[in-house]
Amino acid sequence: MLAAMVAVPREMIEAAKLENASNWTIFRRIIIPMTSSTAIYVFTITVVFGLQYVLVPVNMLTQGGPDQGSSNLVYIVYQYGFIFFQTGKSAAFAIITMFCYMAFLYLKINIWRKKFIMKTKTHQDLCWHLPLLVAVFIQLWPIVFMVSTSLKDMDQIFQATLNPLPLPPTLNNYLTVLGNFPLFTYIYNTFFIAAFVTVFKVLTSVLAAFAFIYYDFKYKETVFNSMLLTFFIPITVLIMPNYLLMSRLDLLNTPWGVMLPQFVDGMGVFLMRQTMRGIPKPLLEAAVLDNAGPLQVLRKVVLPLIKPSIIAVGILFFINSWNEYFWPLLVLQDKETYTLPLALQMFISAEGGSEWGIAMAVATLTSLPPLALYLVCQKFILNTFMQSGVKG
Repeated sequence: MLAAMVAVPREMIEAAKLENASNWTIFRRIIIPMTSSTAIYVFTITVVFGLQYVLVPVNMLTQGGPDQGSSNLVYIVYQYGFIFFQTGKSAAFAIITMFCYMAFLYLKINIWRKKFIMKTKTHQDLCWHLPLLVAVFIQLWPIVFMVSTSLKDMDQIFQATLNPLPLPPTLNNYLTVLGNFPLFTYIYNTFFIAAFVTVFKVLTSVLAAFAFIYYDFKYKETVFNSMLLTFFIPITVLIMPNYLLMSRLDLLNTPWGVMLPQFVDGMGVFLMRQTMRGIPKPLLEAAVLDNAGPLQVLRKVVLPLIKPSIIAVGILFFINSWNEYFWPLLVLQDKETYTLPLALQMFISAEGGSEWGIAMAVATLTSLPPLALYLVCQKFILNTFMQSGVKG
């Protein structure tokens, strides 16, 4: 949404201010109409991904209990396939889940494209800034809670759970992690998987996007649109065939079993294609007239122009792979092969007795590398989404 709003012409906003339009009027009359398509897209992606990512807390904290009270379709697919070992029922629930997602997408395409005009009688700046402050608080509070809990002893954790200030702070949890926990082994495992996945995803995304831009072939748009649909296929629909394939290839309990199904990413192809579409056509045509082959055009013309986008997409791939929990959970069995997100679950128990201070220390250390990458390269990431066309 930020990229979409940044793309709104500044001149339109300034002209509205000259007409004494309030902030709310500008938002309602200019920002919403020009970013409505992005809002629908973001809402759809959030719902689709949110229903998938809820599997992680359910699996770590409740295992679907009590009496399936915290379960959902996504978790049931995993439960029947990998706990009850009833692959037929798991596949059936996966198909039901996919149809639910398809129905949701149909509603999005055919109904939610209508624009809604919001009515209000207030023009106070407080009403404008309050939702922003609430949103910032909701996003930052889990991070504050994580860091604060990692600096508390067990008594403080249970007696002052919501107090963000550890009094006094202690580093015992971090010392325990560094002294009694094979942290660097897990960091190496996580980095190895994330680096390989990132390199192959970037490579396949660039090559596929270049093929969509440089070559004309039959059904090109159909193939591209079919690739876009992979954004919305629930991960639970794919876990059973991927798991069986890795089992046949004898890659279970190995890093390669985690990496292989992740070597291609539809979102990466989409972002790279949209970025390449911004390259002037005469530049490519001039290279062809100079008898440059496709690889020369890619290496000499395209890659230098899209380097910032490659860096940004690579960082997004790395962060996503670094934080991946569900697929490594299915593939990796030995603790020596665990990644950091899997190691975190060793300190959390659904029956109680969780070592929350140590768990939050591990979570904090796990969060530092992707957070540092994002802070250093956030400009590249924002520009990539602005060039991708994911805006109003």
